[in-house]
Amino acid sequence: MASTLIIDLRHYLDDDGRLSTTMPAPARKFAEYMTLVAEAGTARPPGARWAAAALRCRQKLQRKACSGRLVVMRSEGPAQIEWRCPLCSYQGFLSGFTGTRWDLSSGLHATGRGEVEERVSFDELSALLAAPALGPSAYRVVVGARALDDEAVISVPRPELAAFIGSLAAPENHSRSGTQGKHIDAVRVRMSARLVGTEVRPPIDTSLDPAGVRGYWRIVEMELWARDYLDIDVDAFIEFQRDHIGSFQFGLVRGGIHYAIDRDDRPGLEWSWAGADERDDAAGRGWAVVSGDEMRGRIYIHRGDDSAFVARRATAPKGGAKTSQSTARRRPIVH
Repeated sequence: MASTLIIDLRHYLDDDGRLSTTMPAPARKFAEYMTLVAEAGTARPPGARWAAAALRCRQKLQRKACSGRLVVMRSEGPAQIEWRCPLCSYQGFLSGFTGTRWDLSSGLHATGRGEVEERVSFDELSALLAAPALGPSAYRVVVGARALDDEAVISVPRPELAAFIGSLAAPENHSRSGTQGKHIDAVRVRMSARLVGTEVRPPIDTSLDPAGVRGYWRIVEMELWARDYLDIDVDAFIEFQRDHIGSFQFGLVRGGIHYAIDRDDRPGLEWSWAGADERDDAAGRGWAVVSGDEMRGRIYIHRGDDSAFVARRATAPKGGAKTSQSTARRRPIVH
């Protein structure tokens, strides 16, 4: 059973309510992460259902960062935030945040009716989080973003929408980085359109993917397993989305991916993954190179098989690629 962390934020604070400067570096890094959990938990009303926070998990899988994002829930009493990562075993309870500088609950309105929701990329969300001229209400909106597939969702109370747009337009938010400013301005334009009742959706920025690896790839051949096994549950695939995450399934092996693009002399990438092999938890790694619309590489199952594969670029199924949860059929012996 996964271990559960019980954390009191006050143990990491000095007499002025700031993070202690006498902590060892690893402890301070952990404490800073806990302040992000506190902000994510207090940006929503207590007692709300589990919310998929746009806060990346800090655990390591196969010496690489887990690609999951936390879900958080704040109890109505006592003041406590529970968090967990759906992809790995990271979970715990946080207390001692009430009244600290990371408690965003002051002035918080109940969510639900009267809110304007907008999907933003994680690149855009990172730019918003780094914006220096966001007021408390606007910052709470950004910190309270929820993860949804490969994007995040921000929810702005309609009465605060004009003020939120005004915060994004502040000159200080466009002075640090051209890229950051463009991301902030893209969100501002879309939210402004929402204010007057029209929708604006930006085109996908393919310039951020120089290796051409993003998208849905149909796995058509593997070294160890025949095609009838590959498609036994779903059509075998591997998909790379924005924010360096993705997913795959062949046969009864499936998982979530965290990848990095290789920008050297040939277009390609490498990744770590965590998921399941039939009924058992599984993890591993992989690599691939791209030539036009064909991808060739190798997938490794930790303490198990590894196999070369060939995949071809294809159109994702309607509703997006999904891994099956079926575990009824056994994986055949390799040939």
